[in-house]
Amino acid sequence: MNILGTVASAYYTPPALDALVVAGGGGSSRGPGGAGGLRSISNSLISSGTTYSISIGGGGSYNDRNTNSGAPYGTNGGNSSLSGGSISITSSGGGGGGNGDSNASGFPGTGNGRAGGSGGGAGNDDNTTFSGGSGNIGGYTPSEGNNGGNSFVQDYVDARTGGGGGAGGNGGNASFGVEGLGGDGSSAFSSWGAATSTGHNVGGTYYFAGGGTAGSTTPKGGGGTSGVSGSANTGGGSGGYGNGGVTGGSGIVIIRTTEGVPTASCTGAQNSNSPYVSGGYKYYVWKGNGTISWTLG
Repeated sequence: MNILGTVASAYYTPPALDALVVAGGGGSSRGPGGAGGLRSISNSLISSGTTYSISIGGGGSYNDRNTNSGAPYGTNGGNSSLSGGSISITSSGGGGGGNGDSNASGFPGTGNGRAGGSGGGAGNDDNTTFSGGSGNIGGYTPSEGNNGGNSFVQDYVDARTGGGGGAGGNGGNASFGVEGLGGDGSSAFSSWGAATSTGHNVGGTYYFAGGGTAGSTTPKGGGGTSGVSGSANTGGGSGGYGNGGVTGGSGIVIIRTTEGVPTASCTGAQNSNSPYVSGGYKYYVWKGNGTISWTLG
């Protein structure tokens, strides 16, 4: 009888994975989009032979009432998720930006930013102030995102939009002559971005899930500026004043294991079955839907 083998088997602990899940950023109307929700898991045990599914949320766009029913506003981004076995995690799409002139257009209240992973920025109107959308629509702890900023109006003199919320902070409130800044993304996974050349590189620090703005100052984390889409696969919110032409940035999922874990079998991964190796870890990246599984001895 192999007593040592029996004891070793009884105390075997399977390897684990860490994952970053970023949803698609919100689309814009006059108000900019909020960033896609950003969530993570760590040290989750891998089940040999289990197929884990990855879904990537697309960026939100613009609901044009001339071609679609309902009010004009930025639409929410799509959710991103990782699921399989005992693992299940979903991040919520970023909130769409509020429209402008909503009362005059017969759609009262739609100037407010929409709730999402991070909330969309408020639209503007000549004589009405609107509120940014709420972040963390999934109600998660820790929070997946932050609130969008409020608009500013001085009757028929000046009207400005709020900034979209980001994973690293609230969208800025507008003031006289100044559009609200997009909330910065999170730099908590900067080393992951550096290892995989993903995220928004700002001076060597990598950010994910930044809110959009209607101004010209680029938010950290892939959020768009006025009339500019959020950066693809960052979860960045769409820039404001983007009616019909710009979108939020699509989401991304990154999985890592320690370097000693056998290489996984993947579909849809950016780096196929050859993971990025850096700092003692293997990284797998999805910018579109796919799967991953391991065969463990």
